[in-house]
Amino acid sequence: MAKAPEEHVPCGSMEDARNRAIAFLEAHGGPLGPHYKVHLSRRVEGAQGYEDGIVNYAGEADDGAGGIRTVTRELRLDWDAWKGCHYNALVKGEASKAFSFPSPHEAGSDAERAWIARILRRRGPPDPSRTTYP
Repeated sequence: MAKAPEEHVPCGSMEDARNRAIAFLEAHGGPLGPHYKVHLSRRVEGAQGYEDGIVNYAGEADDGAGGIRTVTRELRLDWDAWKGCHYNALVKGEASKAFSFPSPHEAGSDAERAWIARILRRRGPPDPSRTTYP
C-alpha cells in the first residue's frame, strides 16, 4: 500500500492534539496497549536523545499482496518551523498526521522550539533498555 502524504490537523490545545492523535492511531489497529518501546528524539534541538514518544506494535495484517505485514504505530511529540508544536501520529506504510497545537511563544520561533525541548527533557535521562529507533 502506498504511503499517503502527511496531513496537518490544527488543534486548540496540547491536550486536544494528543487525544486526537491517539484516536487516529487507535482507528488503525485498535487500542494502544502495553507492547511498546520508547522512541528517542533525533530532531528537536536541545532534546536529542530524550524520550519523545512511543513505537507500538499492534500485530499483523494482510499486506494487500497475499502476505502479512507487521502493524507499527508511532506517537511522538515534535517541533518544526512549519508546523510548530505538534504530535506526529504515524501508522507505518499507511498514514501519517501531524496534530499541531499553540504554544505560549511565537509560532515557528526559537523560543517555541526551546519550550518543546524543555518539555521533552522533563522525562529525564533515557533508559536504554526501553528504547528503539524506527
